[in-house]
Amino acid sequence: RSRRLHIIVAAEPVIGIYQSHVVGISLDSVVMIHFYAESFKAFAESGGKILAECGGFMYLCNDIDGIPMCGVFPFSATMMDAKLHLGYRQLPEEKASLRGHEFHYSSVVEPDTLPEGIKKEQCQLSAKGKTVDTALYHYKNVIAGYTHWYWAEKGVEEFIKELECNFIL
Repeated sequence: RSRRLHIIVAAEPVIGIYQSHVVGISLDSVVMIHFYAESFKAFAESGGKILAECGGFMYLCNDIDGIPMCGVFPFSATMMDAKLHLGYRQLPEEKASLRGHEFHYSSVVEPDTLPEGIKKEQCQLSAKGKTVDTALYHYKNVIAGYTHWYWAEKGVEEFIKELECNFIL
């Protein structure tokens, strides 16, 4: 098994484009997005390991408010009717002892419409141990969602090991 894991960490920017300004993209930015989008989609389809957090998850969606993205996940991300999603997140102990936080204004359109091969894991808890709506999506060796994981807390190797054991990377 390859220990190589590509991590797409993007809080609010997606390849340098802020969520709230995605409509004002320049032509050069769109070309750059399409260049990388094709590479990421091919990498994901070939079984490459990707962990995408927040804006990285949005980048793997079909589009953001109509601007084409990677298309690894069949969702549209949107800033329309923007609402703050905020809080500490953790996985249940029986799943893995990973913690993180969620902070974003965007949302995913029709997140429950899943084609075959994509799994939605509704397994995250708040800091108080209550189940939250924040989901993780799993496709081949890609794990994506809005949560920013504290992977440095355990060290990268241990974090990857927990991902492999619990999400079959």
